[in-house]
Amino acid sequence: MVTLRGTTWEHDRGSAPLEATAKLYHDIHSEIAIVWKKRTLKEFGETRVDRLASEYDLVIVDHPFMELVAHANCFIPLDTILPRDFLLSQAKESVGPHMGVISGP
Repeated sequence: MVTLRGTTWEHDRGSAPLEATAKLYHDIHSEIAIVWKKRTLKEFGETRVDRLASEYDLVIVDHPFMELVAHANCFIPLDTILPRDFLLSQAKESVGPHMGVISGP
């Protein structure tokens, strides 16, 4: 079995949907498990983002230093590994403003 390790903010608003999705995904793809570690905002503030990227497969962040992350190339942009049609579908079905770089046809 493949186990993907993820980290996210320690708040039900952020972690509950991720844990529910991980369970549903595992129900469909039993060979893959996703385990989420919740971190306090203090822990996120004190841990370098490049360190998180080296320790986890999935990192959910709302971090004030994202520009540094982009320059350090420690994350892989989703639009380089996921199909364009999937990303367009996600943008269309998402609630709230879409801030990504994917645009429609």
